[in-house]
Amino acid sequence: MYAQVEKPKKNKSKVVANSVAQKKNNEKQVFFEGDNRPEAIAQRKFISDNSVSNVIIAQLEKFNENKNSALTDEIAKPKSLIQRKSIIQKYGYKSLGGAKITAKFPNNDTRTWIESIGAEVTWNQGEKMDPNGIGTHSVNNHGWKGILKNQSNNNNATGLHVVNGNWGGSADARDGNLVPGTPSLNGHHKVIENYVHDTFNSNGGVAPDKMSYKADVWTPYTQTMDYTNKNSGDEIPYNDPTIKCNVKVGPNTIVNNQDVALGGGTKIVVP
Repeated sequence: MYAQVEKPKKNKSKVVANSVAQKKNNEKQVFFEGDNRPEAIAQRKFISDNSVSNVIIAQLEKFNENKNSALTDEIAKPKSLIQRKSIIQKYGYKSLGGAKITAKFPNNDTRTWIESIGAEVTWNQGEKMDPNGIGTHSVNNHGWKGILKNQSNNNNATGLHVVNGNWGGSADARDGNLVPGTPSLNGHHKVIENYVHDTFNSNGGVAPDKMSYKADVWTPYTQTMDYTNKNSGDEIPYNDPTIKCNVKVGPNTIVNNQDVALGGGTKIVVP
């Protein structure tokens, strides 16, 4: 008998790599500036166009970086918000943050307040709307009081819960769950909230499936307003804030990025 001798296997990946590299080297051509062959002209144009594209891309990236940095500076998250947020998230309700609004008036009078930029809440199947009883209803720490009023009258703007107090939402403006608006805006918001309430009520007061509610908010004014050239009693009108809502029940989207209908609008009254 003869012992079978196995031939050593070649490193196929190395052979393929060398073959490809050699092919590329054979195909590689160099075109000089004075070379007017069509392929040379096309290559110079390609390099030129891509250089311009790269510059544009770099500029856009820099712009977005600066924009995001500025946005981070504008969106304020006070220590109270961060501290409370860690507790609230534990129960499903989560503030998406609060925007710090600053209004400057004559005589070095500056007022600030926190407005929600959005909030969301989730429920597991079988849970109640506020299973831990953490929701609050009496609005407090709302710095717009006496400054931001309804256009239709001189009543203070309503503190609208982005996440309903019956669902565990906070009524403390510092928690980033309140936004000032008109009573009519608040009423229109309740129309969307009723989709959630009706779902719970039709299932014995508990979630029939995994559920979620989310709302994003945009203020109608800039986050720093300068009214130092105004007189006491002057009024500056604004629309209500924009609120877009989403509601999901199990795999179904019940409300898809729906706008809350605006009310009559608010106004800044110079003190």
